Amino acid sequence: MLLVSLRVLEKEKERRVIRLGKDASRSAAKRLKAKTTAAHYPIGVSMETNFKGKMLVAKPHFLRDPYFSNSVIYIYEQQDQVVLGLCLNKPSNLTLADIHSMRGYHNSGATGKLYKGGPVNEQSLLLLHTDDWSSTNTFRASQGNCVSSDELMLEKLLSGNMPKSWRMMSGMSTWVVPQLQDEIYKRNAWLLIEPSESIFYLTDGDAQWKSAIELASTRMLETYF
Repeated sequence: MLLVSLRVLEKEKERRVIRLGKDASRSAAKRLKAKTTAAHYPIGVSMETNFKGKMLVAKPHFLRDPYFSNSVIYIYEQQDQVVLGLCLNKPSNLTLADIHSMRGYHNSGATGKLYKGGPVNEQSLLLLHTDDWSSTNTFRASQGNCVSSDELMLEKLLSGNMPKSWRMMSGMSTWVVPQLQDEIYKRNAWLLIEPSESIFYLTDGDAQWKSAIELASTRMLETYF
């Protein structure tokens, strides 16, 4: 009986050693995962979760996607985890008169460029404009801006009924929040800034991107003084 009891005790010890070894491995794996996750982001940096009203400015090395190279993105809306933006500084080869002609409005004298708002829903038209004007499907964004998207807006522009400042966009730029956080804080691809009212409509192309870079520098200095 004593021999049997000793064997039982030895087997129980072996099971405990194996169990403790598995628990230790799990604990080490959790610590390693936490360490690896923490290493993805700079220490002490608080990640933004609400991007509405912010502006993304592409850093010079972010050149892989032609849509976003030297781009300035205005985040006009955030719905739960989905972030919606418009690229402000990428004019296309089309004009508002071309859009009117495609929609059957001939001999349109309307002027203005059509901008590439982003690679999502490129057939959709969105009008970014100042809040002194509205159409049937208009919602307020931020910094004195609104976004409209309907057929009436084209008719109003055709008749000369226009907001003070505006840009017609085809398509939009979208992210989910974790994806955008990854691009900003891990991949270091974007500057995230509070826009000024003057940054939206005065220039486009690389000139607007350079103005946004200067604004980002100003905003950074403001945090120290």
